[in-house]
Amino acid sequence: MRKSIISTVLISALLLTSCGTPVVEVKKEITKKPVSTEVIKKDVFSEKIRLVGKIAPVMETPVSAQVSGIIKKINADVGKKVKAGDILASIDLSSSAY
Repeated sequence: MRKSIISTVLISALLLTSCGTPVVEVKKEITKKPVSTEVIKKDVFSEKIRLVGKIAPVMETPVSAQVSGIIKKINADVGKKVKAGDILASIDLSSSAY
């Protein structure tokens, strides 16, 4: 008897669920939003910063000549790197007194 009650309940439940309204799937259309794109490229970034300050040398070297006279030619520019033994200036020896 118990089996017949369970069978009846299961069949009734099956019939009731199958008699319902059909499920309608609503398909929403996805709207595409326009986006901007850019082609990537390899580049060198240079960032400039302006600062105010005081610059001091790490080391100072006095420069002097072995003879006195008037400088006729300067061979080195300000800020240019020089090596030991480079001629920085030429002296006019014709006006100097020995």
